Amino acid sequence: MRWTWTEMTGGVDEILKDLIARVGQVRRWLLALSVLRIAALGLACVSLYIGGYAWLDHHVRFGTFGRVLSLVLFLALSAVGLYFIVRVLRRDMTYANAANYIEGRHSFDQQLVAAVEYYEGRSDYPYSKALAAQLVRQVDFAARGCRFDSMIEKWQGYLLAGFVLLCACVVGLFVRQNVLFISSYLTRLLRPFSAVEPAPATVLESRTGDVVAGVDMPVTFEAQVEGRVPESGSLVLTPLDPNDANDSSKAVGERIELTRTTDSEGRTLLTATKSFDAPGRFEYRFETPGARSDSHELHVCELPSIERVTAKVFPPGAPQGGADRDGGEASEAQGQPYEVELTDKPLAVLPHSRVELTAQASTALREATMVGPNGQPVTRSLGGENRFGFEFTADKSSSIRLSAVSSEGLPGGEPREFQVVLKSNERPEFKLVSPEGDCLATDVASIPIAFEVTDDFGLERAELVCELPGREPVVLESVSPQGGRNTLMTAVLELEQHELHVGDAVLFYARARDVNAGHRPA
Repeated sequence: MRWTWTEMTGGVDEILKDLIARVGQVRRWLLALSVLRIAALGLACVSLYIGGYAWLDHHVRFGTFGRVLSLVLFLALSAVGLYFIVRVLRRDMTYANAANYIEGRHSFDQQLVAAVEYYEGRSDYPYSKALAAQLVRQVDFAARGCRFDSMIEKWQGYLLAGFVLLCACVVGLFVRQNVLFISSYLTRLLRPFSAVEPAPATVLESRTGDVVAGVDMPVTFEAQVEGRVPESGSLVLTPLDPNDANDSSKAVGERIELTRTTDSEGRTLLTATKSFDAPGRFEYRFETPGARSDSHELHVCELPSIERVTAKVFPPGAPQGGADRDGGEASEAQGQPYEVELTDKPLAVLPHSRVELTAQASTALREATMVGPNGQPVTRSLGGENRFGFEFTADKSSSIRLSAVSSEGLPGGEPREFQVVLKSNERPEFKLVSPEGDCLATDVASIPIAFEVTDDFGLERAELVCELPGREPVVLESVSPQGGRNTLMTAVLELEQHELHVGDAVLFYARARDVNAGHRPA
């Protein structure tokens, strides 16, 4: 029987196509691994070269010759690297290289390599094609059930891809944070004849300057970075108190790690925040490897607080000095001024009363401010005093707010606030001190009588009166408090001095008149 070549190779093409597809999967993996290795090695080499050049140029300041030599060396290394990259990729793009890789892990007696060579040079194949077809059938039979792509160590690809991605992120982050430094030296490398100056060294400039802060108040220290951005920095705090200077542990100072941030204009800042639990004076500065800022002073002091506030109230019509213009006493007792220490309770005053406030602060003050009933602030300079005063007229119920600024310029906390309410002039109030009430006595007894009289704005006159049977009332005691807000009237009633009989009743009582405060009740 005679077979033609077409009959012999009719099924070989399909077998060879399937075999080449399986080898092609290995080829793609080998090519991907080569690309990842080249990317990792290239990224590392380029980063090291440019970084090393920038470091050397920063310290040595290359001239034109050194920059040209560095560029030529960079281009030469790039050309050599590109040559080897092309060679490796051309090798890994062939099916024969993939077949050799498979044969290296699972021997097919070089039949797989021969079959692939037959596929790649079939049109110019110099050997017997019938023998090649038989070889294809043999290797197909031998390779059945064998997965070529399982021979690839795919974990290397995943590892290389992660490494390249990590390196790209690190390099990108470094370039972003040091764009001024990198861009200037990269320009000097690629344009060796240009007049590009190296990036300036790191310069730290404090943006906070001298600071005045309160105890337990968070203080943010901030420095602006010019030139190269440092990887780290610290804030150095040194006490200026002579007592602390003698203590070697405190005289060295405290170091606080700085945090790197960026403001709205893209400038790099170094910041640190700290609070202090006691007053004191400190010197602070910013330090980084190779740079430090000028020193500035930090003054920690107590926050000013208003400890005590008293109000002197002048009711309407009250005398300003206790006498009239002619030097004589007032013809009719007026409401006398009185003082009240202000607490959380509202200050009750008559309408149109004048109120003089006197406040005591915890520290020396530069100025104090009162927001009065009209809502307008009034500020008074104090020049280091710790006492201050304001006055206002109470025409309506309102709130008063007092605030202070220390002599160092440190504002206090929440303003001291109290309420002012208007009230009417109430009648005098009486309290029987002795005896406790109605009592029985003999006609020779001695009866001590005492009344306490109080008024909200002051008393003009008070009397202790006794009425005996069949007789006119007798004033036992009469006082003129001259505007005093309370008085005590006492008298002893000697019953034996009066002709009394068993069964007689003696009536005693007190009466009073309050001062003319402009709002006398009916």
